[in-house]
Amino acid sequence: MSVSDAVRPEREHRIDWLLNAPVTPFSGGLLCKMISSAKPHRSSFAEALSHTFGAVLANLLEAVGSSRVYRISLSMNRSWYAKHRHFLGPFVTFNAATRVIQFLEAEGLLILDRGRSSRSSSFRRSASVWPTSALRCLAPPSGPESIRRRSSHPIRLRSARDAKGERVLLPFVETSDVREMAASLELINRINGAHTIQLSLRDDQWLEMERAAAFKADVMGERMYKLDGFLANPLYRVFNVDFQHGGRFYGAAYQNCPEGYRRYLTIDGKPTVEVDYCWMHPTMLYAELGIQLAFDPYVASCGSRPLIKKTFNALLNAGSSNIDQLPEFSSVEAGMTWHQFVGGVKQHFGPLAVFLGSGCGLRLQRKDSDIADMVMSSFATRGIPILPIHDSFVVQAAHEFDLRKSMSEAFLAKTGHHCRLRSAKGALAPPLDSMVA
Repeated sequence: MSVSDAVRPEREHRIDWLLNAPVTPFSGGLLCKMISSAKPHRSSFAEALSHTFGAVLANLLEAVGSSRVYRISLSMNRSWYAKHRHFLGPFVTFNAATRVIQFLEAEGLLILDRGRSSRSSSFRRSASVWPTSALRCLAPPSGPESIRRRSSHPIRLRSARDAKGERVLLPFVETSDVREMAASLELINRINGAHTIQLSLRDDQWLEMERAAAFKADVMGERMYKLDGFLANPLYRVFNVDFQHGGRFYGAAYQNCPEGYRRYLTIDGKPTVEVDYCWMHPTMLYAELGIQLAFDPYVASCGSRPLIKKTFNALLNAGSSNIDQLPEFSSVEAGMTWHQFVGGVKQHFGPLAVFLGSGCGLRLQRKDSDIADMVMSSFATRGIPILPIHDSFVVQAAHEFDLRKSMSEAFLAKTGHHCRLRSAKGALAPPLDSMVA
């Protein structure tokens, strides 16, 4: 093992179990050697070893082909594989994954960091692997280009949080509505996957972005997702408990790009523009009351706009007004207690107070995800790539007017009201009724 091999790369990718390495004399010989040494007693375990080996090797080959070294995180917890069986399929198992990792480590083709378990998320770290210099020398030059991705169901249904705050993926019946949603998303993924999505940054900008992301993650107590050149992972749609709640689109690496750096996204080397809905959920709720929102609802005398917005969203998703204090709140700066501040926020939103603490956030997410699906489908059916980031979208700058028009029409169709739009530069668009007309 060289000194460089022993250094743990800072960049991280979660393993993509759907990747599959091409069969070559190199990979075929390794696979035969592994199965021969494992001596599986059942044909099903031999198939699991073959399937899992192809996925792990494909991820390592992608890392080899990247110009920016990164590590690949994966779970070494038996229960994780059981909880995700519905989407992993029958052949990615804990036993197979463990055997493959041990074999490739013994062959000197990967470095394994077993991670660290802890009750505190700040100290917990998942297991990870990264390729050695030996794999970089042995891998065929055309490896990354010939890697293929197995198909996966793009719709996911997850449970409510258990006592430990964890969720699991649930099996579900494929109704005609589910098949329609899946077909729409498969088309969107096929169109986006046919184009090159990149984040065009200099090395110093990459470093600056990562420092900013690390600082924010530390302050907010969140996990930091690191990025490199692979940004256009297929999207999937996540629902919560049933298909009437949630439904937002996740999975693409570019969604983890800090807001201030998304302007550096390019599609096929061309500059992009990001347009988002202003005050989307407040506008939806006012629409349910038959009122057209025409002012910024997050501006209030009781606190800063970002804090008001985050508190409002927390109240929408909570089952009561008794929500945990946000880390950004300071009773000294606010001149009031957290309880008093929450009361002031509810009073500020007036007629919307009935929705706060009602847990209606996931219901609204179903509606905003349907709007997003309409917007993206209008582009995908014309073969134009479009990148969703929850309530905003990124397209090539040449398509900005079409994007604004599609967003306006989709929101009006779903709610009967208009919602203002805003570019990434922060400038508000003209009133939407004039644009639709």
